[in-house]
Amino acid sequence: MTGVSPCRAMPLAVVLAAACTLAACDWRSIGVAAVGSTPSGREASIASRPLYLAHQRLSSYGRFIVLYHPFPDPIPVNESFDIEVVVRDARDRLRAVPDVTLGINAEMSSHSHGMNVKPIVTRTSPDTFKVEGMMLHMPGQWTLNVDLTHAGITERAVFDVVLQ
Repeated sequence: MTGVSPCRAMPLAVVLAAACTLAACDWRSIGVAAVGSTPSGREASIASRPLYLAHQRLSSYGRFIVLYHPFPDPIPVNESFDIEVVVRDARDRLRAVPDVTLGINAEMSSHSHGMNVKPIVTRTSPDTFKVEGMMLHMPGQWTLNVDLTHAGITERAVFDVVLQ
C-alpha cells in the first residue's frame, strides 16, 4: 500500500492549516513589512519588524499583549530615545483595543529612583503608541512599566532592561 499513514499525515495537516491561517492574517501580526515599504532608521516601526524581535509581555491580568521596540536599538545610556508600543487583545492578537490608555515609566529599583524626564505618549493608530523623550541616565538594571487602563481597570506589563 502506498501513501502517507494517518499518523504521519496529521502533523502535515496541522502545518498546512497553520500556513493557511497565517496567509490570511494581518501582516502586522506576523511581522512582515507592508508591500512596497522600506522603512529605515527612526521611520522603521515595530510593524515592519518581525515581532520576535520586539519585546513582548502579557499584562498583569492577562487581558493585553504588549510589544515595544526602542529607537535607537539598543537603548543608549543617558541619551533621549523613543519607544513604539503596540497593545492588542491577548485573546485575539489581531484586535486592537482602541479605548485603552497608556502610561509608561522606568525605574531602577536597586538605586531607588526612576527617570529624570517625563515622556510624551501619543496614540498613532488604534493599537500603537509612540513614546517620545525617554531617557535612562545610567547603566544597570532598569524596569520599564507600561500601564494600560481600560474600562476603569489598570494593568501593568513589566519589562526588564539592562543597559551596558
